[in-house]
Amino acid sequence: MADTQRQQIMTALGARLATIRVANGYRTDIGANVSEGYIGEMTPASLPAVLYRDISQKTQAELSRHRHTLGVEIGIAIEGVAPLPTIRAATDDIHKALGVDITFGGLAIQIDPPSSSWEINDEGGQIITEIRFTTTINYRTTEWTT
Repeated sequence: MADTQRQQIMTALGARLATIRVANGYRTDIGANVSEGYIGEMTPASLPAVLYRDISQKTQAELSRHRHTLGVEIGIAIEGVAPLPTIRAATDDIHKALGVDITFGGLAIQIDPPSSSWEINDEGGQIITEIRFTTTINYRTTEWTT
């Protein structure tokens, strides 16, 4: 059975995030450890890490199709207190990666530029810098499919 278009988009997003490597022209190597999931699922051995997930979906009818607005969250976790230049470089890398192809090879209409925030957390004695991005991916399907 073929994946839904929503799943294909999320798979393409993960593959795109995994390209964030210095060898590919980015400022950081945060793409070395990418997975779908939640920031709270990380262990010290898994840092730095990029985690992504879909968090919402709105659907509107358009003639014989449906237009979907998929809410997506991307999180970067870095062990310790990351210096501000590192946070800015990682933020720039996410923006650059998302802009490579805003249609994910024709799967989507577009991905909107992300918003971001960051904070430093104490996870049971381990200090982690977390950078969180939210964006939306717009796409169309036939009626009653995702």
